[in-house]
This record gives sequence, structure tokens and C-alpha cells, in this order.
Amino acid sequence: MKTKLPLLIIMAFVLIGLALFFLSQKEKPFVRIPFISPKEITVKLYFSSKDGLSFVPEEHRIPKLGDRLQQAKEVINELIKGPISADLFPTIPQQTQLKEVYFYNDITYVDFSNELIKSHPGGSSGEIQTIFSLVNTLTSNFPEINYVQFLVEGKEIETIAGHIDTTMPFQRRESEKMRK
Repeated sequence: MKTKLPLLIIMAFVLIGLALFFLSQKEKPFVRIPFISPKEITVKLYFSSKDGLSFVPEEHRIPKLGDRLQQAKEVINELIKGPISADLFPTIPQQTQLKEVYFYNDITYVDFSNELIKSHPGGSSGEIQTIFSLVNTLTSNFPEINYVQFLVEGKEIETIAGHIDTTMPFQRRESEKMRK
């Protein structure tokens, strides 16, 4: 018991000393650890020129996602958000929501909400801009995509605004210029 008493006294002094040391320290300022963003990739999105006669590619940075399906959805959602440059015009109504993307054989099915039709400005040029901005965007960023089929609310549609037949899948237009 005699050997334990000095050890207990020493431990008590050490604990009291540590407590006094920590209490006497001034509060240190909060140090913010910078947010490390997920890896990003650069994608090429196609928007309408001011005159509405050509497609213009614009580079956007988006998060890099692991699988092709999620990456395709991210690219399409970025296209819906519209261009960064004031010299370019969006091609998909911003109220439109992407519902789903499906890959089957060499066709990519892109399913949009009904706002694609309801909020579309119309006209044959407007439809061409919508169709080929999406098709060219997908085929530029995903070389394995050859054809794109439009769906609205899970169903094939005959047309977006009454001018262009959308019952068949579309291929990339090599020419950036739109044909009238």
C-alpha cells in the first residue's frame, strides 16, 4: 500500500498539470480544410448559334462518374441547363426533366418529361436544334453511341413540335451546319 500511495499522488499531479495546461491554452481559430472536389471531366455540348443556323460546341466540366449510364445522364442534364456563353442558345427547354437513359444494342433511348413537348418553342429549326444538339452531344462524348431515340414519358413520340418525324432513331450529323 505504501508503494501505491506515491504513485497515486504522482498520477494526480500529472492529471492536474495536464488539465491546467489545456485550460490555459487560448482557443485556436477554426481551420477550414478545403473541399476536394470529385474528379471532373471535360465534355463537349452542342448548342444553337445566335442565328439558329449552326451548332456550336461548348466545353463544360462535369463530375466524372463510374459508369457510362450515369455519365450519359450527367451530360444530358448539363445540356438541359444550357450554355455558359451568352452567344449561344439552349436547345432543350429548361423545364424539361431527364427521366431515364437506356442502352439497347446500338441505340440509346433518352426519356424526357412531357415538358420537352409542352415547353418547346416550335418550328422546324427549333426541332432540328433540339434533336441534333442531343444526338451530336451524345455521339461526341460517347463514341460507342451510334443512334439516339427520343422518348417522352417512356413512349416513342411522333414529333416534338409537329415538323420532324421522331419515330426512328437519329444518327450524328457530321456537318455542324443545319440543313433547311
